[in-house]
Amino acid sequence: MPKEIMFTLQTFRVMGIFCKRPEKEFSGSKISMKTNLPSGTIYPLLGRLEAAGFVKSVWEKGSAKDLKRPLKHFYTITEKGKNRYLFEILRNP
Repeated sequence: MPKEIMFTLQTFRVMGIFCKRPEKEFSGSKISMKTNLPSGTIYPLLGRLEAAGFVKSVWEKGSAKDLKRPLKHFYTITEKGKNRYLFEILRNP
């Protein structure tokens, strides 16, 4: 069972990106650019959020050979993630 997610400033920043555009998929690098957080913060946080069921990820379609770069993960927020974010916002004004 995953550990309980602590809503730190970084967590609020990342979840806020998703909640502004819940229908959109974001790559880790796009989230990093939008939040000004380093990849060493973003990717472990995304892993914890995914383990908690707050976000889900899919691999980019295509092949690394054709794209001439590694494939990316794209993340979207889940209903559970939206609800938890809103709860935390109301709890921590």
